[in-house]
Amino acid sequence: MGAEEMLRAARAAWPGIDLSAEVFEGYVAARMPGVVFPAELYLACACSHGDARAIAAFEARCLSVIAPALARLRLGADVVAEVKQRLRTSLLVGGPAGARSRSRASR
Repeated sequence: MGAEEMLRAARAAWPGIDLSAEVFEGYVAARMPGVVFPAELYLACACSHGDARAIAAFEARCLSVIAPALARLRLGADVVAEVKQRLRTSLLVGGPAGARSRSRASR
């Protein structure tokens, strides 16, 4: 899949998120040559640039499955909220997991 094709597929998946081709292509090149999931990487890139719509989409698409999954473990609401917050911190703000992925990307 070429760069233009990936960008088209990503924008089709996330029509409300406006990310420049240059920013997306740079993000892809730094992280995953030969990307298989451009739509997910587009969302991650937009989130990393603080795009409010992307963060809302991430919340709705990705974090919305956390509570039902953890409910099967019979965890309390406070534990579920803490898990979600730690994921936000790691993935969006740059906690320990975010720092590791940024370190890999800078190599």
